[in-house]
Amino acid sequence: NNAAGSNGGALLVTGLSSTTITGANFSNNAASGGGGAILSTSSPITIKTSTFNGNHGNSGGGAIYTNANLDITGSSFSNNDANDANAVGGAIRSSGSTLNIVSSNFTGNKAEGDSSDGGAIYASSVSNFNIKTSSIKNSTAKMGGAIYASSCGNVKIENSDISSNSGTQGGAIYSVKSGLTINHSTVNSNQASAAIIIF
Repeated sequence: NNAAGSNGGALLVTGLSSTTITGANFSNNAASGGGGAILSTSSPITIKTSTFNGNHGNSGGGAIYTNANLDITGSSFSNNDANDANAVGGAIRSSGSTLNIVSSNFTGNKAEGDSSDGGAIYASSVSNFNIKTSSIKNSTAKMGGAIYASSCGNVKIENSDISSNSGTQGGAIYSVKSGLTINHSTVNSNQASAAIIIF
């Protein structure tokens, strides 16, 4: 239940070699800029068995906004949102070199602006973007109801469930200038002109 006038409603990370968060609960935090719960400018972050619920980052990253590497394991993200006109990443906005998400669940996250991207996850210029044994459900955005990936080297989704998300374009995934591999995963009941759009 914290609020920041600009970025990182609960935690603003800068200048550290790395940050590890384990067993934490971030709920109902807000930032008028990015990162409703956490914003990291350059410090790699590892998150384990943590919960992010109801956080709000106005411009992007309803829960987390990072320009550094981000590793998430065994965590949940629910009902986080970003709602500026050009908001990106209802739960996560990432532009670090690596984004790894393992055994984690995303439900009901939203990027709500008129030109919003990535209801759950927005990734830009991420060289290695991996989602394993995770689920993304009931998330919404104009483009990429679940995931929006722009200029990412390799997006790999394995043993995961991306279902019941919605967007004007790419109800599940909107991929621009990014590699995309989906293995042993479910992409079901997503709503848009197409479930997956690749440019």
